[in-house]
This record gives sequence, structure tokens and C-alpha cells, in this order.
Amino acid sequence: MEKIGVLGGTFNPPHIGHLLLAKFAQESLNLDKVLFIPCYIPPHKKELILPPADIRLKMVKAAIGREKDFAVSDLEIKRKGISYTVDTLQELKNKYPSAELYLIIGADLLKNLKYWKNFGKIKELAVIAAADRDKAKIRKKESIRAKVQSSLDGILSASHIISDLKAGDSRHECINNAVFLNLPRIDISSSYIRERISSGKSIDFLVPGPVRKIIEQYRLYKTLSREGKQ
Repeated sequence: MEKIGVLGGTFNPPHIGHLLLAKFAQESLNLDKVLFIPCYIPPHKKELILPPADIRLKMVKAAIGREKDFAVSDLEIKRKGISYTVDTLQELKNKYPSAELYLIIGADLLKNLKYWKNFGKIKELAVIAAADRDKAKIRKKESIRAKVQSSLDGILSASHIISDLKAGDSRHECINNAVFLNLPRIDISSSYIRERISSGKSIDFLVPGPVRKIIEQYRLYKTLSREGKQ
């Protein structure tokens, strides 16, 4: 069975944190490939002013380059409208009916998953793979760990226990049937990169060179609103 990771977002802009997340997920879960899917309109950030979708798509393609385990999909951009995850996963399931889909998200999103459009369908279509970048804090503070576990109660189905993940593998662990990917903490965000550009600071080594060239070509993020959004 083919195993496909799904990594969505605005990619505004894509940066090395996105690439490292995808690579760690691909290696840890033995994924055949990771699909990067730029959204058209993000459901929870409808007011966000984004660069045109075709430019963000161009940046993502430039970011992954020729990495054999990565691919880019423009299905949300072609679909237009608000990019709901459940619709995207259904399209992918229709396209790859025999594949197992893994929805790669940040662990910080777990507490809000139950509010996503048709989450019940989402967990039928894909395994939830959460990038647990704050693992050290969760282990040190039982109250935080309990909060994470509580947020998962009744959300994730037992069918999403992954049978081929070996117990004790340092790359991941399961809590309440959610798969947590053990990642190194990387404090890089798209908003941080936008702020550096707006302030005239270098973004070398934060984004791949080809992405930086596109940003410079289209003069992206030169001016930001008071909220730090272009």
C-alpha cells in the first residue's frame, strides 16, 4: 500500500522548517512521498492578504527542487474558494484509492481539530501525524501533557493506530492514538521571515536560494501591515 504524506498551508513563504518537517515525517513514517499543497484561501485566516496563489505555488516548487520524496499539488488552487482539508483529502483519496494518507500537522493544532469542517470524515480519510516540536515541555510538565491528552479524547479513532510503527522508536510515539513525530525544535516561521524582509534583514539560510530569488523578483513582503501581514 502506498503511503502519502499531506502537508498543506499558505506557504507564505515556504522555508527550511517546512522542508525539515516533511523530511522527518517521510523518514519516520516510511512515506513513499510527501505532497505539499498550497491553499487558495485558508479556512481559519480568511482575512489574511496573501501573494497570488500562482506565486506561492511557484515558491513551493522552487523550495522542493528535485527532492525525489517530495511533490507539489495545485488541487486547492485549482478548486479555488476556501481550502477545506476534508475536501482535499477526499480528492486525494479519489485519485489514490489504495493509498494510505497521513495528514501532517503541528501538534499545536490538535486542540482545534474538532472544530475543523467535518473532522469525523477527516479522520476516516487520513492518519493524523502531529509534529511534536514541544515534546520536552510536555514531558517536563505533566499538566501540559494531560491537557494534550484531554484534547484528543474522543477525537481520534482507534483505527488510526499505525500497526507498522515499532514500539520504542525514538522518532515517534503514540498518545491516544495520535502519532507524534519527534522533531528537533526549529524556531522558524513564515511570519518571522516576512518581518525580516520588511525590516531589510537577510533571509539567507532560512529559505532555499530559489525561493529567495522569487521573493526578490516579485518584491514580496517589503511592506507589512501593523499585524505583520502583507
